[in-house]
Amino acid sequence: MAVCAALLLASAATARTIGQGNIVSQEIPPPRLATLPSFHVPRAGSRDESWEFLQVLYDVDTTASGWTSFLNAVPVAFEFTHQGRGFITTLHTVFHSTDGGRAWRNLDAFPPPPLDRTSPYQIFRSPVYIGDAATRPVLRTAPAQDTLFLAIYDTDENVGRLRVIYYLGSLVISPTTVVSVDRWLTGALFTDSTHAFTLAGLEGHIYYNDSLRSSPEWEDLNPDKVILRTGRGDSLDFDDCWIGDIATAQNLVVAVGSHLWISRDRGEWWRIVPASDSQFDNAVSFCDSLHGITGGGRITPALHGWVHVTDDGAHTWSARTLNTLLPIRAVLRVTPEIAFAAGGHYELATGAVWRSANGGQTWDIALSVDAEITELAANRVNSAYVDVFAAGYFPDFRGGVWRTRLYLPDTTDAVVIADPDTLDFGMVPPARNDTLAAVLRNVGSQSDTIVSVSGSGPFSVLWNDADSTAIAPGEELAFSVIFRSDTAGEFSRRVTVTSLRSGTLDLPCFASIGLDASGREDAPLPASPTLTVWPNPSNSVFQIRYDLPAPARVTLSVFDINGRLVELLVGDARASGQHILSWDASRCATGLYFVRLETDGRAIRTQKLLLLR
Repeated sequence: MAVCAALLLASAATARTIGQGNIVSQEIPPPRLATLPSFHVPRAGSRDESWEFLQVLYDVDTTASGWTSFLNAVPVAFEFTHQGRGFITTLHTVFHSTDGGRAWRNLDAFPPPPLDRTSPYQIFRSPVYIGDAATRPVLRTAPAQDTLFLAIYDTDENVGRLRVIYYLGSLVISPTTVVSVDRWLTGALFTDSTHAFTLAGLEGHIYYNDSLRSSPEWEDLNPDKVILRTGRGDSLDFDDCWIGDIATAQNLVVAVGSHLWISRDRGEWWRIVPASDSQFDNAVSFCDSLHGITGGGRITPALHGWVHVTDDGAHTWSARTLNTLLPIRAVLRVTPEIAFAAGGHYELATGAVWRSANGGQTWDIALSVDAEITELAANRVNSAYVDVFAAGYFPDFRGGVWRTRLYLPDTTDAVVIADPDTLDFGMVPPARNDTLAAVLRNVGSQSDTIVSVSGSGPFSVLWNDADSTAIAPGEELAFSVIFRSDTAGEFSRRVTVTSLRSGTLDLPCFASIGLDASGREDAPLPASPTLTVWPNPSNSVFQIRYDLPAPARVTLSVFDINGRLVELLVGDARASGQHILSWDASRCATGLYFVRLETDGRAIRTQKLLLLR
């Protein structure tokens, strides 16, 4: 069936193309491209000043010998739990963050190649695919409470299973299958700690469990157990019925696809109505029980994307408030006023994130990249700021993660902000102090206590109070940040402010030194690119210098001994001449690492780094 084939592409996140029987033929997993494109992130000239590219995601090093079809780090789910812990789920593995989404680690410690390495994640390799994931919202702060449900499907056995990743000293895969059905599972959702759903989206079925503690059988709600009840006025012909996404807010649960499935009591009773769009919906998000957004998109017969919004709990929907030439793959309603939509087309190496500041009525492009954006997520950093994340994949099927920060104070509590919220020292002479001032301001309605203000690397803090300091509503506390380095380079660190009620606040700091430690002018341009690292070995920070004979698009990356990406240091266009930056390896384990310089997509220089802790 055309719709089923299209939804297969949706669940695999390679191309969510539904519509009137026309689909695009797509090999799953996709083949490796003959030539890997360079990463242009973000795209030059776009309105993306407030977004930062965090890192590349991939399931296996594309340069390793024996590379097969396991590259596919195509994001299919993006979830946060508590205290900055998050998960990005891709087709065949899961990436985990413990620092609020700044860095993401592949939980598969031994991804192929070679294929003879054992790993519990081998159970997610082709022909098994992860369709979606959901975190259990247990309101406790211990990592031991993190539970991730994975909806998977086996294309050979034509079955779907719900599996669990939980915490036991480290995140591990449960050997127990929670659900096993004769349909592909493509969606998952928790409304609270005990009410859970999983979707067989290809056939429009919702499986429901309202008491996870006792692990009863999962109930199939469609089509005859709950939806079609005498006297409730519900009716639906289930031929060609499908579900693409599901979302919740308070007691409201809404699933979208060929129709809208709406429950106002956490899934006990449902009503099915036409989709908000005349074509279909394949993404949905609600910030509360009233304010929601849906999105959809197709690539045949022509590229097209759209968005609808509701402000009355899905009783009524607007006309299309966003019409684009790119299919919409993900939506996010952060507040009644602020909303995001994202999409793109990986084969065209183009994607975008749109932002609305008036409840989805009008839209502006906020980020333009060379990747198809498939997932959006939000994480409240503290009482002042919310981070919004976008995840997608490039034409060679490596993934990427972007982030922006919104100022959304919860003024019913204490809210401590830094003014300014970024310190840029610009060009500083070597071995000389430079100082910038900032203030902490409580813009909330409750008092707070500043526990500490601390710097890192070449950025130190002049903070007059050694002990905890109270800050009342409307009060300001001044402090200074001092930059000093004897080594040339580009420096980026964070000053961390810790308070009792507002949590942790990060103040990004930037500086650069254009001369080396001896004060010599930059050397003449080299005949070919060069790469130098010092000190080497090092116990924490490496200085990395690369010289370019001409302007080029540069990718500078650090890999571990197994070929896994540790950090992307540079991923954009750079001018000719000398470039120096620091890599802080204090979070890494002792061992051998490699820094690789690519210019215009070609790997031309590699240096070994020995980290001794």
